[in-house]
Amino acid sequence: MFSGIILERAKVEEVKNDGVGRKFWLNVPMAFHRRIKKGASVALNGACFTVLQKSLRAFEVEAMPQTLRLTTAGDWVEGDLLNFEPSLRVGDELGGHFVFGHVDEVCQVDRCLFEGTSTVMCVRASQGVMAMIAPRGSIAIDGVSLTVVSCKETSFRVSLLPETLRATTLGKLKSGSKVNLEIDMLARYAYEFLHKN
Repeated sequence: MFSGIILERAKVEEVKNDGVGRKFWLNVPMAFHRRIKKGASVALNGACFTVLQKSLRAFEVEAMPQTLRLTTAGDWVEGDLLNFEPSLRVGDELGGHFVFGHVDEVCQVDRCLFEGTSTVMCVRASQGVMAMIAPRGSIAIDGVSLTVVSCKETSFRVSLLPETLRATTLGKLKSGSKVNLEIDMLARYAYEFLHKN
């Protein structure tokens, strides 16, 4: 489980196709690298991975075919920077919302607009996913915990502060960029409960 508060980015150092999935070697600053243990969970651009092994400076994860189909991991190449978050520990501050690392859909950025000191990003999503997104609700885009500003039938908007743009990869997104989207789990449960009853 994660919080969606991104404090660092991981750099993709090596990508290997193994015939089944893809393996990635990544590095993060040493303060975070020390927290990573073999078998631990980490979030990379909002997708949960298990650490297979680690070296003095890097760690390895593997994306299985299902992960490659449902996330942007199939597009990652050497040199890419990814939003990185280690799993929450008991006592950690929860500044965002509960993020599980289970990507619901790969969505596309429609456009980015400037609004005062913030940037408003419009993201397109399927109608099935949009049914579980509500204004002022939480959403995770590439692992970043955000608040939904407004919704339409096939898109929603979020407002990004300058600090969010600086500390995450969201500042590099533009029209047409693909992003991993995770719906707030509370919204999902509420939607499923109402529609099953």
